[in-house]
Amino acid sequence: MLVLRWPVGGIRTFIRYEYGNFDRSKYTILAPDMPELQVLLNDLQEFDWSYIRIEQRPSILHFVRSVFDASLRGHYDLIHSQGVTAGICSVLGSVVSNTPHIMTSHDVFLKGQFKGLKGLLKKLGLSFLIPMINIIHSVSYDAQDNLMQYLRVLGVFKKN
Repeated sequence: MLVLRWPVGGIRTFIRYEYGNFDRSKYTILAPDMPELQVLLNDLQEFDWSYIRIEQRPSILHFVRSVFDASLRGHYDLIHSQGVTAGICSVLGSVVSNTPHIMTSHDVFLKGQFKGLKGLLKKLGLSFLIPMINIIHSVSYDAQDNLMQYLRVLGVFKKN
């Protein structure tokens, strides 16, 4: 199951490029009902895709629940989330369904994201949830270094 929160730009390009190397067999995409997703589905028309539509701007709770429900019903071999938001929203579903989870990290964190109490709580939440993902694949060395800089707890789990 491919989990997308924002099926735009670099994420669409990454999926087109990487999934083009895979078998064209059955895949499921769980993503918001956005015009950008239709562009991706058109690009991947040679694949056998099923699509679980969720509302265009789902709350985090709705997104978590959608992935969780799909994970329990679908019996997937793998959950592949694109981006940190999709990754953290997929953790509960992957853990409860015992489905391996790989997150492709396209994100870069900035100092301002972790300021104040809200920022501290966000950082604590990420530090707790991100290590529950089986594999984190960063799209570049710079993105990986940034992730390790802001979520130092990942250094405990780092595999070279």
